[in-house]
Amino acid sequence: MNRPMRATLSLEEAADQPWDVVVVGAGPAGGMAALLLSRRGRRVLLVERSSFPRDKACGCCLNEAGADVLRRAGLGDVVDSAPRLDQLVLRRHRSEIRLALPGSVCISRDVLDTRIVEQAIAAGVHFIPSCSARLLPDNGDVSAYRHHGL
Repeated sequence: MNRPMRATLSLEEAADQPWDVVVVGAGPAGGMAALLLSRRGRRVLLVERSSFPRDKACGCCLNEAGADVLRRAGLGDVVDSAPRLDQLVLRRHRSEIRLALPGSVCISRDVLDTRIVEQAIAAGVHFIPSCSARLLPDNGDVSAYRHHGL
């Protein structure tokens, strides 16, 4: 597993800044959303509930379309260094089927998530791990947000 990532700013500093977007969750979808929004000139804060990176129980399989998205986002080195997957074999009792997986790769989530967040930070995203988020009613009173630790 990669070394823990540190926050790029404190909660207090985050509370004192105007954000165009706050992305909650630094998995592949949240990390990519933060990265792409920052590249389009938005001020983005990315928060993650867990320490980061974190172990995730998943198959670590990325199909060709997903690999292409990462390449276009500047993460081709991660995709191109990953082991290739040619097929998936499913077995049940004495039956077996083989599914072709052209262009697929195997990438652990701690590596994938970390690289996406690192790329997002390089693009100007601010990141706070081990941080919970809660949506409050919009009543125009910013002090309510500070009261709730945001």
